[in-house]
Amino acid sequence: MLLPLIRTRAEVELGMRYGRYPAGGVRGVGGERAVKWGLAFREYLQAADSQTLIIPIIETREAAENIDDILAVAGLELIFFGPADLSAAYGHLGEWEGPGIAERILDLRARAERRGIGSGVMSLDPVDACKRRDQGFNLIGLGSDTGMMIRSSNAAFAALSAKPAPNIWF
Repeated sequence: MLLPLIRTRAEVELGMRYGRYPAGGVRGVGGERAVKWGLAFREYLQAADSQTLIIPIIETREAAENIDDILAVAGLELIFFGPADLSAAYGHLGEWEGPGIAERILDLRARAERRGIGSGVMSLDPVDACKRRDQGFNLIGLGSDTGMMIRSSNAAFAALSAKPAPNIWF
């Protein structure tokens, strides 16, 4: 479960409570697919909390500045960075990583790692994804499904257009 637009420790703690069943949380018992339409009700509820990863997205200036308090939240296993949103929060709207943002993300990632907390980040393309892996990120977003389909289609059209064949329509 992703927790977007987190700013404070209290918000992460609230998100953790909403993502867990009682007694540790306040999540409602329900759902159809998760409990296999009632066929695995008890089994699901016994395992759900241990199988649910609650991930705050560090994409606000406040979250970056409160990172040490956020990282102290009990049960936190992973944080995720939104570079473009974090960049915008620091006044660099429209830049993937404005001045100082790449370094800030790496510093925050290192702080998480020192506490045994993993970190993830969105990447721009396969080259950027490899760079992020080499920087020590544990989870790397490759892009949206639609964006990946568009890039793949554009690459295919470019390859086909490089040497057009007669009677081909696209």
